[in-house]
Amino acid sequence: MSGAVREERREDGVALLRLDNAAHRNALNDSMIAGLTVALGALADEAVRAAGMNPG
Repeated sequence: MSGAVREERREDGVALLRLDNAAHRNALNDSMIAGLTVALGALADEAVRAAGMNPG
């Protein structure tokens, strides 16, 4: 995979999404956008009160 979105959910209702594509300095590509879309869609269905992104 040329990029990945890592998800961490904390007990306090905060979710962190980490972009992990160091080979390309975390540049967004089709794979990263698809991963973000899936991750954000899943968070919308959960009891998450805040989400943040942290580039790897």
